[in-house]
Amino acid sequence: MGAIGLQFLNAMMDTYQRMLAYLEKLPAAVSGQGGHNATLRVACECFRFGLTRAEAWDALQWYNSHRCSPAWGEKQLRHKLDDAEKIVCRTGTTGKRIRLINRRALRAFVPPPAPEIRRIVAPTIPICQQSAAAEELWWARIAIERGATLEAWDTYRAGAGK
Repeated sequence: MGAIGLQFLNAMMDTYQRMLAYLEKLPAAVSGQGGHNATLRVACECFRFGLTRAEAWDALQWYNSHRCSPAWGEKQLRHKLDDAEKIVCRTGTTGKRIRLINRRALRAFVPPPAPEIRRIVAPTIPICQQSAAAEELWWARIAIERGATLEAWDTYRAGAGK
């Protein structure tokens, strides 16, 4: 593993360890005493530390098993994780708690958007219902595609129409 990869791994481990230490200091989630809000806050903090969804799920499960009384079910925890992700994305606080040095280490290359490709859309009405000039251009294009001269194509067209 190169120096940059090792720095990245150390930054991620440092962030994850800081986040777990932070979760230990947060109040426990006790049923009937604001347990829902406490658990939702923990889920939000996971995303504020810049964790991926899988890492946030692991941290939330740890909190659930160590700091929740009674423990939440999997479906309820996943619902809280979904809500937390929406809240943090909406407020723009994703990764807010990452140290500045870690932000530089976690910065990834994002390619620029692909240029817009303009597609030429063929008219939807049949060629026989378009103007005479458009029809002549269409026939000329067909003649060129088939490798014929326009005079030979006109002769062929005149004979095919009879």
